[in-house]
This record gives sequence, structure tokens and C-alpha cells, in this order.
Amino acid sequence: PSSISVVVFGAAVGGLGLAIYTFGWERVGWVSGSQLKAGLEGVRASVEAMLARLREELLAQLETVHEKLRELTDSLGKVGEDVAEVKKDVKAVGENVNALNRRMSVVDKLSKKAADGVELLLSVVATSPIASQASPATAAKLSAFARTDAAKDQGDADAASSAASSGGKPTLDHRQPVQAN
Repeated sequence: PSSISVVVFGAAVGGLGLAIYTFGWERVGWVSGSQLKAGLEGVRASVEAMLARLREELLAQLETVHEKLRELTDSLGKVGEDVAEVKKDVKAVGENVNALNRRMSVVDKLSKKAADGVELLLSVVATSPIASQASPATAAKLSAFARTDAAKDQGDADAASSAASSGGKPTLDHRQPVQAN
């Protein structure tokens, strides 16, 4: 090494030594072990306090979420019960409708049978000797009762009037009066 290098190195070491002697180890910019330890303790305490606060906030939020989930579960349970009750009601209504359909089927059959019986009776009455002895008013009532089509209303009324006035008796087709023998 050159002599200049040795002088520069020596001056640097000497200057450092003089600075430490004059200002002290703490003021030169170096950190002592106790200062490092105290600083780390402060950082540690600060981090622990922040972690504790964060933990409390997180626990409070988790408790809120847990409570909301409990409320939601309760609400869903109630909705499930309501849906089950509605399904039961719909099933009961369906059963009632089916029972009514069965009853109406019986009523329809009986109504058809009654209508067929009335038509048979009208046919018997219109073709029997009793019909020829009926009064014109009775013959007109029989004709009006035997009507089966709303479009024939006017024609039937005219036929009943003409039957009543002519003394004839109506037939089942309500258009031509039956002439008395």
C-alpha cells in the first residue's frame, strides 16, 4: 500500500475516534444496544396494540355476521314452514276441486237422465190422445216448454199462437200444429 493510503486511513480512524471521544457514542449517529432494545420494545408494543385493536374489531364484525346469519337462518326456516303450509293448502284445494268434479260428474249424469226423461214425457204427451183433448192454452204452454233452441223463440211463440187460435195441438218440432181428428 502506498503511504498516502495509510495516511488517509489513519486520518479517518483518528477522526472517528475523536468524534466518539468528543460527542459520545450515542451522538455520533450510531445506536447503542440499549437504544435499539428500547426502540424495538416501542415498536413491539405499538404492533401488539394495533393487533389487539384489529382483533377486537374483527371479532365484533364476525359476531355481527354470525348474528345476521342466525337471523337469516331463522327467516329461511319460517319461509320453509310457510311454503310447506301453502303446499298443504294447495293440495287440499286440489283435493276439494277433484271431489267437486266427481260430484259434478254425477250431477251431470243425473241432469242428462232427467232431460232425457222430460223429452220422453213430452213425446208421450204430444202423441197421446190426452194432447188432443187439452185446451189451446195448455197446448201453447206445452209447446213453449218443449223449446230447445233460443233461436226458435219467435217461431215457437208464433206456432203456439197459431195452434191455440186454430184449435190444433203442437208436435215436438214446434213448427206445425197437430190437427185434431
